[in-house]
Amino acid sequence: MNKKNEQDILKDIFMLGQMKYKTLITWLYYLGMLGVLYESTVFGQYISITNTYIKSVNTGDGFYTGQPTNNSALGVIAGSICFVLLFVVWKICCELLLLIFNVLSINTMKRTQETNNDTGISEEIGC
Repeated sequence: MNKKNEQDILKDIFMLGQMKYKTLITWLYYLGMLGVLYESTVFGQYISITNTYIKSVNTGDGFYTGQPTNNSALGVIAGSICFVLLFVVWKICCELLLLIFNVLSINTMKRTQETNNDTGISEEIGC
């Protein structure tokens, strides 16, 4: 990317109405992926901490006692499943947003063409 394109992108980001909806939803998708990653990590930690198992520990004088231990493997599995499910839901939401904006864009273009045809404005060259 050259310097001018980078400046145009930064200008489009900080000015309202300049960015195209596909670019905006793409940025929203990537930012949402950070949220999905964070939430799945928190969920995995919660499952790991709340679902403990008892581990036998030698007390030193020949006796064994039970000590609750976090279930890290279950937390990783639960966090991974949560990530996949939230990823699919977030992807569907962003795809639906793209579809809605695409339909609105097409509808707006059709109405603009109908308005131009109704007012007698010709789009042909030389008329």
